[in-house]
Amino acid sequence: MWEYKRNDYKIKTYGELIEILNTEGIENWEVIYYHEEKPVRYGNLFQIIVLFKRLKQDPACINNNNDQKRIL
Repeated sequence: MWEYKRNDYKIKTYGELIEILNTEGIENWEVIYYHEEKPVRYGNLFQIIVLFKRLKQDPACINNNNDQKRIL
């Protein structure tokens, strides 16, 4: 199963966007949609919409290695 989220950003440079996307990527979020509105005037902010998805973590499916027993 997947979980999704939408984030809206206002940034001045693409460097800011790269930092944001790298941070989301560390948390296993994947970009599935990207929309950008360029500023009308130089120096204004870019308005960006990004949709993310990642595999949903089901607590019942997470195995703890300490709880596993080996049967011979």
